[in-house]
Amino acid sequence: MLAFLATNREVARSAAAGVRAVLAGQFTEFVIDYPCHSRNERRWFNLRVTRMSCDGPVRAVLSHENITNVKLTEQVILEREEALRRSEAIYRTIASHLPNGAVILFDKELRYTFADGLGLRDHQLRKEDLEGKLLWELFPENISTPLAALYRNALDGTAGKVEVLFNEACFLVHAIPLQSADGSVYGGLALTQDITATKRLQLELEDTNRRLLTLSRQDGLLGIANRRYFDEMLLVECQRHARDHAPLGVLMIDVDHFKPYNDHYGHVAGDECLKAIATVLRGAVHRPADLVARFGGEEFVLLLPDTASAGAAIVAKRIHAQLAELGVPHLSSPIGAHVTVSIGVAELRPGSTSCLQLLLAAADAALYQAKQRGRNRTEIDGL
Repeated sequence: MLAFLATNREVARSAAAGVRAVLAGQFTEFVIDYPCHSRNERRWFNLRVTRMSCDGPVRAVLSHENITNVKLTEQVILEREEALRRSEAIYRTIASHLPNGAVILFDKELRYTFADGLGLRDHQLRKEDLEGKLLWELFPENISTPLAALYRNALDGTAGKVEVLFNEACFLVHAIPLQSADGSVYGGLALTQDITATKRLQLELEDTNRRLLTLSRQDGLLGIANRRYFDEMLLVECQRHARDHAPLGVLMIDVDHFKPYNDHYGHVAGDECLKAIATVLRGAVHRPADLVARFGGEEFVLLLPDTASAGAAIVAKRIHAQLAELGVPHLSSPIGAHVTVSIGVAELRPGSTSCLQLLLAAADAALYQAKQRGRNRTEIDGL
């Protein structure tokens, strides 16, 4: 130590001045830390001079302590603090350039240790309102619960994302683990982005696609299913029939003497007549799975899942009765004064292996019989 003091004049002068001050009674104690490094090792020592309280000549006790471990620990802490300051500077730079978003750091207790970004200011949030606060102290349960699950997964080493609603805005939150040099997770980083506009466009696109899908399945004039959608659903129900062995009923319907109606009343009135019939058909079925479709021209078809021919005949009878009650005039009809329909009923019975083409052919054959036998009636076939 004396050799070191001999070569480090500044430390030596400070030590000598401190000893003299203690001996002169100016201080009761003098303390100085000084380095004593070699080519192969870095060391620090502590010199402490303490005045002794006793009678007689003034005395002092000098002690030296090796404080290398303390100094090394302090250096590590300072380096970590500097690294943290650099990291926060990086995070703030990212946050300042992240549109509609924010950068957030959280610890293992789910306490926010850093928060900044344009997205906070856009929603009247200040970093001071978040930093130092627990997640539960800031947000209601509908927000804190999914965020807590996301953050805990990050603390377990698994990155993830979640969408949350806050102040009528939708946020996408990504969370990733933050690791020390040894690989241990000490916290997490969350990147939040306001995706309200994107979400709104997505919902509008989904709504447009739904409407386009509906239009592609609907008859443009009558608002009921078109032939294309009927064919799709008939295939689905035939497959279900083959799997579950449930009955499947079909009604093929034709407007009696519709061409003379068009010739007498005109095509505009003809369209209104078809609309009225479509309304009657919709009112004759009550289950969500029942399907009313336009088969083509003045022909309609009803698809009745889980319905045997007896049940289908009841629906047909209801259609005849409601049309008679409606009483749409048809002065050019040779069979009556009002619009009527002929109906052919066919059924795929449980266990039947007939294909859907045969089912339609059977319903069409029954419809032909109804026409041949005077119209305004129902005939039944079965497979």
